[in-house]
Amino acid sequence: MKRIISLFLLLIGFTTGLSAQKLIAEGKSFTKHGAFKIETADKPVVIDGTALETYRITYENSETQVIVAIDLTKKCRRYITYTDGLSVQYVCYPTHFGVERVSRRYRSSGLQTKDENLVRASYFHQKVLGSGEKDPMACLLLIGAYFPELLKEGSKEPV
Repeated sequence: MKRIISLFLLLIGFTTGLSAQKLIAEGKSFTKHGAFKIETADKPVVIDGTALETYRITYENSETQVIVAIDLTKKCRRYITYTDGLSVQYVCYPTHFGVERVSRRYRSSGLQTKDENLVRASYFHQKVLGSGEKDPMACLLLIGAYFPELLKEGSKEPV
C-alpha cells in the first residue's frame, strides 16, 4: 500500500513539474517596471493554424505581462509582442533588429496597436535596436528591457 501511495505522489509531482513554466532568462528594464523574467508560456499562440513558440515576460514592479510569440518567415524572424493595451512586432532582419507596427497578418488575428497607448518617441527610438541576425534569446532580452518604454502612463495594463 505504501508503494502505491508513493508511486501516486511521485506521479502527481512529475505531472505538476511538467505543467510548470520554465524560467528562461532574467534582466533589468531600467524603467519603473523594474527587473523582468522570461518564461515559457502555458499555451502557444496560434496564427493561421500554426502554433508559435511563445514566451511570457513579467516585471517585478508591475502587473504587466507581455506575451511574445516567435514567427519564423523566409525573410526574417518576427517577435509578436503584446499586452491588453498594446501590440507591436519586433523584427530581426539580416541588417537590423527593431520594432514595427503589427503587420496585417497578425491584425486579422485580433492584435492591433492602439495609438493612445503607444509612446511614439520611444517607438521611433526602437526602430533599430541592434544590428543583423541575433540569437532569439538576445532578442527576447532586448524586448524585455525596451518594451515597457512603449507603454504610456495610465494605459490599460493587463492583470
